[in-house]
Amino acid sequence: MAADQVVAEASHQHLQHWTISREELQLLTEGRAHAEALLDVVSLHAEGDFYLVLTIGVSLLERGLFDLYHDSPEAAQDDKPPTILKDLLDTDAIRRSLPECGAQWLRLLFHPRCLNLRNLVWHGFLTPEEVYPGHASLVLLLLLSLPWAKPRPMWTPAAFDSFFEAERQPPITFGAQHDGSPGPLVLHLRSVVQQSSFVPPGHQRTLCAAVDAASKGRTALFMILALPAVEQALRRVFATVNECPQMCQATCGQYYSTLDGYGQKNKHQLLLEPEVREELGGGRNRLLRALAPGMVDACFDLFLLDAGPGLRGKLAHGDIDLLALSGASERRGGHSTGEGPLLIGGMSHALDQVLLSLIVALCAELPRVEARPGTEAEGPKTLSRLGGTVNSRGDAPEPGNPEAEPRRELDEATREQTEVAVAACVTYLREYHTIFHPNVRLLQRMLTVRASLEALKETIAGMRHGVSSLQDDSKPGGGTKYFFKVWRRPPEGTEELAVEFEAKQAHLGEACADIEPSLSALVDQHARVVRAIAEQQGPDEARRLGLFTETGRQSADHSLRDRLRKLDTVEMVPGVECLRNICDACALSAEALDSHLPGQLAAAEARSLRSTGRRQLAQMLHARRSVAMALHLAMLSVELQLWEQKPEHVAFCRKLLAFIGNFQVLCEAQRYGEAMERIGAFVSTKASKAYFVEPAGRQHK
Repeated sequence: MAADQVVAEASHQHLQHWTISREELQLLTEGRAHAEALLDVVSLHAEGDFYLVLTIGVSLLERGLFDLYHDSPEAAQDDKPPTILKDLLDTDAIRRSLPECGAQWLRLLFHPRCLNLRNLVWHGFLTPEEVYPGHASLVLLLLLSLPWAKPRPMWTPAAFDSFFEAERQPPITFGAQHDGSPGPLVLHLRSVVQQSSFVPPGHQRTLCAAVDAASKGRTALFMILALPAVEQALRRVFATVNECPQMCQATCGQYYSTLDGYGQKNKHQLLLEPEVREELGGGRNRLLRALAPGMVDACFDLFLLDAGPGLRGKLAHGDIDLLALSGASERRGGHSTGEGPLLIGGMSHALDQVLLSLIVALCAELPRVEARPGTEAEGPKTLSRLGGTVNSRGDAPEPGNPEAEPRRELDEATREQTEVAVAACVTYLREYHTIFHPNVRLLQRMLTVRASLEALKETIAGMRHGVSSLQDDSKPGGGTKYFFKVWRRPPEGTEELAVEFEAKQAHLGEACADIEPSLSALVDQHARVVRAIAEQQGPDEARRLGLFTETGRQSADHSLRDRLRKLDTVEMVPGVECLRNICDACALSAEALDSHLPGQLAAAEARSLRSTGRRQLAQMLHARRSVAMALHLAMLSVELQLWEQKPEHVAFCRKLLAFIGNFQVLCEAQRYGEAMERIGAFVSTKASKAYFVEPAGRQHK
């Protein structure tokens, strides 16, 4: 017997005879991350659910180890702190903090060249029936033996729920019957899971248990059960369509094919990458064609995109607040019920509804296979506490008695209702369009900037200024006095003089007057380029034009959204992050001027401005059109890159970002005179002249 099995078996025997009350456990785990979830893990171990003990235990253990490291003095002095478990176990801080031989046992369990249990179970390679109870017991014992450490803040799903609820409300919700047992709809959806070729046989029971957990509002438990099974199912399809069957198995010392490549995307073959890596045969990834585009988008949103929730990675590495995910603390009202965030039920999030809809659609869309004789009776017998065991008739038996409950026949109305629900999931996923893709986030930023520029345009149109002169005979030799005047111009009615004060300079706006014609010409040139691109798309596109041309803005939102829908989800606009940062800086600059103008004018009317403030107001009014045109020009450049997608223009976009970032700082500090000087200097550079002039014969996409 191997050393790990000897120690694992000893741990298992120890915990089998271990008696401790929940109150004593609460004292032992108080103040730790996931303290209440750990209590549930102990309960699950006592009931023999070793797959869940291992799956949840390794996640909590990793979180506890990272908390231990970040609570140590070494963490503050480490220039390159570890980000993955393998590197964490090599640190002196962890070796000193753990009991004797603790670090060695952790390496044996989790190092990629050893058992690698965390990755095997969370990437779906281990099925429940393959889990060795001794390993689950050893993980739990190590988890309970960890020294206390101050927990770091954890991720919560609330912000992402609002995205889905506002834009992509999932169509399917489940409810349990009055006695807490799964309703007929859930029972029928179990058969969808069982009969689909999408689900690996070893994970069918697990996914059925996940459906039951979702029906009872056990959000955390649903995701823990579902995500490894979904990843392995997608891996099987990837291996089949790309003819690389070896990817279905985990090989010691080699990187796996994974759903998200958490922390090491450049080293793994991602299941949803556009290309298959050369060592696996190369070529385009056929999995992206096997799945409907909406399903690919949903997978990207849920698992892969940096701006998205990253569900599988965060859950596997212990970064999700399970209490917030399950809503356990809100439902308890501050009182203990004897159940933690894994077992308490009743709450559903938009996130788990999207995931559940995705699972149902994947099972229904891929070719179905008839259940093989005996398949339903095979599998783990340790999910009864969760209502997930399904006997050979497809029923949901009572805990401890697999054959006790007779088959529930579904009436015609229920079947029709179920078919409607499944069809709704399929339609929802077929029509799903990404929320968190960088291209879409760029479009959202562009819409924000356009709104800011429109508001600034209205503010600018509501004011007029001028300078008048008067011969001054009061001084020896005479002279001239200059007066700065500002008129308010309401949308309706006549303008009226708002403020007048003496100016010390006659040509406060000379620099602005010099740059305005050049900026106006550049804006017109860029607008012509965007119009030319739109005309190549057809007459409808030509009428809609872009977001920042002078005509057709009312329907430009629809035009660009349609354009983005045509982009391959996995392909990003070159320099997309840079472009989005340009949008942010432009929006903040426009908002700064839009707030400064009315504020300074109101202060001048109240005669509370000193000479510095009056000079700032004069510079602001002289510069307002130039500022607006400079921001307009920058956004036309962003829109042009969105349409053309030319990698060779990314270098200039970075220079534009550096300029617009400095420009934003000057605008926020009300240093508009300096801002105008920066505009003139930037547009006269060699790079700007090369970019801001419409090239002859420009090739458009």
